[in-house]
Amino acid sequence: MSSAAEQVLAGGAGGYELTKVSRISESLSRLFSDLQEGSSVYTRAASTNVLIPVGSSSAVSDVERLIEDVARLHPSRFLIYGVNNALSAVAAEVSARCHFTSKGEGTSHHVCSELVRMGAPGSQVQALAEAIRANLVSGTPSELLLFDSQVEGELIEVAASMVDSIIFDSSMWARRLAVIEGVLREVKLAVDLQWIALGAWRDQVRAGFDFAQARGLASGLQRFTIVSDGLKDSAAQPKGSASEDRGIPAHCSMAGLLLCGWIAARLQLSLESVKRLSLSGSAEAEGWAVHFQSPSGATVICELISSAENLGVEPRFLAEATSVEPKVRSVRFEGTARGGKGSSFEINRRGLTLEARVEGINSVELSRPIEDETGDGRLRRFFLIGESVANYSAAMGRVLKLCAMAT
Repeated sequence: MSSAAEQVLAGGAGGYELTKVSRISESLSRLFSDLQEGSSVYTRAASTNVLIPVGSSSAVSDVERLIEDVARLHPSRFLIYGVNNALSAVAAEVSARCHFTSKGEGTSHHVCSELVRMGAPGSQVQALAEAIRANLVSGTPSELLLFDSQVEGELIEVAASMVDSIIFDSSMWARRLAVIEGVLREVKLAVDLQWIALGAWRDQVRAGFDFAQARGLASGLQRFTIVSDGLKDSAAQPKGSASEDRGIPAHCSMAGLLLCGWIAARLQLSLESVKRLSLSGSAEAEGWAVHFQSPSGATVICELISSAENLGVEPRFLAEATSVEPKVRSVRFEGTARGGKGSSFEINRRGLTLEARVEGINSVELSRPIEDETGDGRLRRFFLIGESVANYSAAMGRVLKLCAMAT
C-alpha cells in the first residue's frame, strides 16, 4: 500500500497499491483475486470509464467520498488524475470500492468498482493523457466528471477527446465559460446538473401553459421576466489562461440564464440583442434585457434581473452546489391572449414549493414541490433515474451566444 510520501495525488485516502503505469490492469486483477475468499463473492463491474480531473488535495479527498457514495449506483472504473509536481514521471496506484448487494445460500455477493489514481508533473500532462487513454476499459462508454471548477484547463482538454459525455454543474463554471464551451464541442452528450435542478421549474412552466387562460401567451408573448439571486464577487481565481476567464454577464445567474435559454428554445425565439436593463427606482436589483424575435417576427423581451436580497456564490466543488449557488426566485410571462386581452402567468419560489398563478376570467393556482438537492445528490438522482436532456443543447447554445453578446 502507498505511504504518505509515495502518494500519487496529495490528499488522497489510503488503501491504494502503487503500481507501474504499464501494469495497472494486472494489478487490478491481482487485487480482485485476493478479495475472493471464504463465502464472499466479489464481482468487478466496470461498466463505464469515469475520468475525474482534480486540482487540489481537498478535491482528491472530496472526490473519493463522492465515489464511495455513487459507486453503488454506477459501478465503474474511476480514473482520478491530476498534477503533482513532487513526482518526476507519470505514476499510478489502484484500489477498489465494493458494496454488498445480496446474500443467499450461504454466500454474500458484492459489486466492485475499480479506482485508479494517476499523477504527473506539470511538464508531463500529455504523457499522463496517454497513460489514461491506455487504461480505459475498451468497449465501454467514457464519461468526464467535472468535480472541481478550479482544475487546470489542460487537464480537462486532454480528456475531452477520449470521452462520450460530460457530467458537470454549469453554476460552478459561470466564470470559465470558454472551458465548458470547448468541451461541449467535443462530446456527444452533456449532462448538466444545473439543468436537472431546474426540472421542477420547467415542469411548472409547462403545466401553466396547459391551461386555456395561458395558452394564448405562447403565440402572443411579449415579455418574460426571470428574477434570480445575485452572484457575489469571488476572490478565488480559476487556474487557467486568460482566454478561460470569460464568464456570464454581471448581475446574472447560470440558473436564470438556462431557464431563459430553455423558454426561448421551446418558443423558437431567435436572439437579436442584449442590453443593460434600467430599473428605475431600484437600487437593490440590476439586470439585462434580452431581445428575441418570434417566428412571426414579433419582438419578445426576456428581462434577467438579479436581486441583492439574496446573493449566492459560484460553487467550487460539486458537493457545494445548492447550498451556495444563486437560485431562480420567480418567472413572469406577459402578453396578449386570444381576443387581444392582456394575460399573465407567474411562478414564485416559496421555500421548497413553486407556486404558480395564471390570470384570466377564472384564475388558476397550482403548486409543485421543488428538490433542494446538493450537487452530489443531483448526480445520484441522474445515475438512479436519468434525466431528459433533449432540449439542453438548444438552451445552452442560446445562453452562450447571449453571454458573448453581453460582454
